[in-house]
Amino acid sequence: MLSNGVPPIVVSNRLGHSKPSVTMDVYGHLYQEMQTDAAKIMDDLVMPIKLDIREFETHDAVKGRNVVHISE
Repeated sequence: MLSNGVPPIVVSNRLGHSKPSVTMDVYGHLYQEMQTDAAKIMDDLVMPIKLDIREFETHDAVKGRNVVHISE
């Protein structure tokens, strides 16, 4: 159920666990793929513009400048 997007509280209730933390202790390893998916969604929300980060020239890196080129 967890890997199909059912919230832990619902899974916990369906399985008769006393609290969602019990469910997560037993089945939390299934959340790894969901964590990766959630991270991608968050990245897309926070950074809607794709960035092309190129190699910094030596003199810019020494001066502490961060050069970022935005591609559209």
